[in-house]
Amino acid sequence: MPQSPASVAVTSTVAAPGPATGAVPGPAAAHGPAAASAPLARPGPVAARLILGSRLRQLRESAGISVRQAAAAIGASSSKISRIELGRHPAREIDVVDLLNRYDITDRAQRDELLELASAATARSERRQAGAAHRQGGTSP
Repeated sequence: MPQSPASVAVTSTVAAPGPATGAVPGPAAAHGPAAASAPLARPGPVAARLILGSRLRQLRESAGISVRQAAAAIGASSSKISRIELGRHPAREIDVVDLLNRYDITDRAQRDELLELASAATARSERRQAGAAHRQGGTSP
């Protein structure tokens, strides 16, 4: 017996994965098909540091470059590279540019994405500095 459109909608809604099944609905499930093509929101500073660090480590390892060699590329210590790659320290955009150059990453879209992550990773510290200046009678945030 054919199902009516209303029963099909109910059936597909009930069968759709969601928090009860452990699956996390994607943007299209939350906001419709148009949201699937919309750009993703900028991650917060902590998420940006973690994502950026992980990607930088993957790129470094793929290029066959040691932590010491990466550190030399930005004039830093090996521990700074380690902290950046673990997401414990934000990477300055100029450091990301120097690392990408050392890793021979020339793809413009990939470079722009990683630089955007670096910018997002430092956003909180910049806001904190502006807030501290405001509290000390300096400029407004």
